[in-house]
Amino acid sequence: MRTKFQSVNLLVLALATVATACSPATTPNAGGITTAVTPSITSLSPPGANAGSLSFVLTVFGKGFTSTSSVRWNGAPRFTTFVNGTTLSASIDAADVATTGTANIEVKNGSTLSNAASFTIASNGSTGGGNGTTQSLSSLSPSSAFAGGSGFTLTVAGYGFNGSSIIQWNGTARTTTYIDSGHLSTLISSSDVFAVGNFQVTVFTPSVGTSNALVFVVSFSNSTSPVPALTSLSPATATAGSPAFVLTVNGSNFVSDSMVSWNGALRTTTFMSTSQLLASIVAADVQNSGTVAVVVTSPAPGGGASNAIAFSVTVTGSTTGGATTSGATTGGGTTAGGTTGGATTGSGTTGSGTTGSGTTGGTTPGTPTTLAAGAHHSCTVASGRAYCWGANDHGQLGNGTVSNSLVPVAITGLGTNVQAITAGFDISCAIVGGAAYCWGANDHGQLGNATTVPSATPVLVAGLSSGVQAISAGLGQHVCAIANDAAYCWGKNDSGQLGDLSQGDSSTPMLVPSFNTGVSAIAVGAAHSCMIAGGAVGCWGNDFSSQIGDGVPVGGAGYRLAPVWVIASGGQAIAAGGSHSCAVVNGAAQCWGLNNYFQIGNPNDFFVPAYTPTAVLSLSAGVTAVADGTSFSCGLMNGGAQCWGDNTNGQLGTGAAGALPAQVYGLAANVTAIAAGDQHACAVIASVVRCWGANESGQLGTNTTVASTTPLDVGPFE
Repeated sequence: MRTKFQSVNLLVLALATVATACSPATTPNAGGITTAVTPSITSLSPPGANAGSLSFVLTVFGKGFTSTSSVRWNGAPRFTTFVNGTTLSASIDAADVATTGTANIEVKNGSTLSNAASFTIASNGSTGGGNGTTQSLSSLSPSSAFAGGSGFTLTVAGYGFNGSSIIQWNGTARTTTYIDSGHLSTLISSSDVFAVGNFQVTVFTPSVGTSNALVFVVSFSNSTSPVPALTSLSPATATAGSPAFVLTVNGSNFVSDSMVSWNGALRTTTFMSTSQLLASIVAADVQNSGTVAVVVTSPAPGGGASNAIAFSVTVTGSTTGGATTSGATTGGGTTAGGTTGGATTGSGTTGSGTTGSGTTGGTTPGTPTTLAAGAHHSCTVASGRAYCWGANDHGQLGNGTVSNSLVPVAITGLGTNVQAITAGFDISCAIVGGAAYCWGANDHGQLGNATTVPSATPVLVAGLSSGVQAISAGLGQHVCAIANDAAYCWGKNDSGQLGDLSQGDSSTPMLVPSFNTGVSAIAVGAAHSCMIAGGAVGCWGNDFSSQIGDGVPVGGAGYRLAPVWVIASGGQAIAAGGSHSCAVVNGAAQCWGLNNYFQIGNPNDFFVPAYTPTAVLSLSAGVTAVADGTSFSCGLMNGGAQCWGDNTNGQLGTGAAGALPAQVYGLAANVTAIAAGDQHACAVIASVVRCWGANESGQLGTNTTVASTTPLDVGPFE
């Protein structure tokens, strides 16, 4: 019987181009000589925090900011995201606000520093509270209500409060209960939320003044439904014969019971907000070409039908955006060491797409260009067509069945424009024409289609119908992707592995806060995630085995709910294992986290976890990719595959366990992709897919269930 390993993961490939540092922004002077722009800071949001707070994103306002500006915390740089010339955001770690005091915030352009702004770290005592100098609001609970609803208790979270602090509702003081220096509460009556509107909530503290304002939203309820209005659809077109997908409907005046209709027929609808709905469109809806009227209706009293927007079903051609190339690409293009969702490209060349016979073992129909290894199944893309094999108890092979397959089977409905593929514990995902699709288990919403219903065929991930560049499915039931250079995650989130500052599951993609640009690679482990942005490597989620790499001993950090940056620059590829992580940094391999099988690749540690990134011995140059399994690792160096760590089922392909990287049998050169699953691995060599290791579910694709300690050709293909 198959065992679910909580700490299993797969490789995730880095994207095509890793951002490189740019020269400092300059401005010409009268003499024609250029000088660095001098930045200045006007304010911070928040202006302070309570001691012992979690990691958070600091927004810096001012002027003279550029795409190369760096926010500095007491002189030390913090990962910075450029928003515009007057706004920057920076990742602040929990260690930065562990104790009370004041931090100096500066912005640096090249060698030019701004003025310093003070950030206050206040006491978080249960009594007394507040430092008497500054305060800030961070959240409201609840933050919204329906018009005409009953009264409720509003809790305000922030810092710097004391016993004399008063909550203000649209500027009017309310009777306030002091909880501690970070929390206050007050009673909001039914008359306060009788009408629709946005209401400002502030806190006034004598000798400190009035805090920043947060907005409380009062929206329409079912009893006061307005007439809905539509503005746009995403996607707005589809190709006849496309698989089922989630339609995003944008507009206004939506209520929780609003329904989307497709040519007059109601479709399963998910309320996201008063301006957005998600509708489940089945494959039969787009079976034939034509134009479909999409309308939203809201219930009485009030309510009614919206205007109609036309959805076009075309005969041929892709309709889901995203760039394609003449050869297959891995999530928007491949480079040396590029990684995407369980597949690793070594040389970085794209396949020509030449058709092969596809009839004999080891021969695929065309050149395989991207590869993925899940817990007990594997997948590949050849000439734009996707195939999977192995375990299928949750429909993760995507062929409409739940029967295992000992040889590759074609995934239903994806066509010939598949750009990348990834495999998780019991799920698979792919990028097709820039859109993200997933299939398999869905108990934590890991399909990303706003439901928890499993699917044995691909379904479109909500909101990711175009611009998707990379995708990674984790064996801990969550998935992450890069779309338009931003990071998104969805699915299970008990350890904060979605990176959205919460621990609640999500069945739709959640933006990793502040990381809406510059993300070039992403990787998903069992209960943690990692990414590369601007060459910096960061991780978040479960840190009980030091897999985040932030220097905290095993069990000391617990959960990281937002990215923690562990490598400042030079990141080229990233992988996340069961409880360890690896990266390629300036051509060298580094790993960190659990080391019970020497999966870190440094025997000097003697089973001691690596709390920070540690050099993999003998892989110090020429490394183009890394792949992490449950408790073993692999890498590509100078075109050859090497693996190290646990070899219980022959997953190293070397014939013996190894604390140091060793050559995989028969894979000394011409290896272009490698992937690691639970206890098996696969690679592409000379246009042939080969797999080795455990095989109880047929994950080696050799038409048997016999394990192998050496690589075997996969096939035949359908």
